[in-house]
Amino acid sequence: MKVFIVAGGTGGHVFPALAVAKEFEKEEAEIFWIGREGSLEHDICKKEGYRFYIIKAKAFRGQNLFQKLIAIFYLCSSFIISLKLIKNIKPKFIFSSGNFISLAPGLSAFVLDIPLFIHEQNTIPGTSNKILSRFSKIVFEGFSGSFQIKGVKFVGNPVRENIIRYSGSTTTTKNKDKKINLLILGGSQGSIQLNEIVIEALRLIKDKTMWRILHQSGKEDINRLNTDYQSLDFEYSVQAFINNMGEAYREADLVIARAGAMTIAELLVMEKPSILLPLPWSTDKHQFYNAQYLKRLGAAQVIQSKKASISYLASLLIELTTDRKRLKDMSRSAKKYSLPNSSREIVKLINEYFK
Repeated sequence: MKVFIVAGGTGGHVFPALAVAKEFEKEEAEIFWIGREGSLEHDICKKEGYRFYIIKAKAFRGQNLFQKLIAIFYLCSSFIISLKLIKNIKPKFIFSSGNFISLAPGLSAFVLDIPLFIHEQNTIPGTSNKILSRFSKIVFEGFSGSFQIKGVKFVGNPVRENIIRYSGSTTTTKNKDKKINLLILGGSQGSIQLNEIVIEALRLIKDKTMWRILHQSGKEDINRLNTDYQSLDFEYSVQAFINNMGEAYREADLVIARAGAMTIAELLVMEKPSILLPLPWSTDKHQFYNAQYLKRLGAAQVIQSKKASISYLASLLIELTTDRKRLKDMSRSAKKYSLPNSSREIVKLINEYFK
């Protein structure tokens, strides 16, 4: 069986598609991938040994007229390339996880009458998925209610196996020294703004002996953060990028992070209480709505990502050092709504479609 994966851009689109690809590999499927040259998905496919095909794509929304014309040109040329690829390879179906790169291959699948299945990771669907949902045999949702159309299946967001295998192996009360392990994540590329807000909040905490901090900084901010922490007297470790994220989650009692779709899914699967600072300039405010979803479940606190929130973040951290029951309750809420078998469910539903 030949399976075509279309996914690109950020890890929030690429990693769910990779989790699904690995599930299909268990059924001896042959994986083909369409993406952009020199991208995250390109690097992953090299590592996994997947056949990779390059197209060009560019975001349309929020661009000036010249950039929009380039985006249209790329769309047209990528549509022709995708038609040729699909005709030659003859996949059984195409699985797409959104991003603007998915539009040309998705439309090509429709023209060639190849079954298309799409997955939307966010509470607010992206433009490409809104268009492709009209042609998709099944629309998979990461958050319930993202689409108000027929043929939708809520499955959650697929989480990487190297994270899932660490789930359920720790609680917020296992630290013998009673310290709170605080994990701070600015996303895979870090976030200078989030880093600055968190550091200033930590400065306001007088009793620094109650915390053990692991801070993912991003490459661009690691030197400044190390300097800041040296003056703060916390037990800490700053890493540009955390390679073993599963282990980092396992050891964490509390997580401070943005509110990307994959972060939300990982927090639920790993049953971790969190303080979320949604990216203020995310498209359609999707991170704000992602964060509110987790807050409604009782698994997170949500704070605006701005300097005015520094004192509130500090007071919230201080409260949580004395209210461990609150952390436990948030963890239980996350566990209640966790969907660790999302990728398996997607594969199952696609297989059922062909029966």
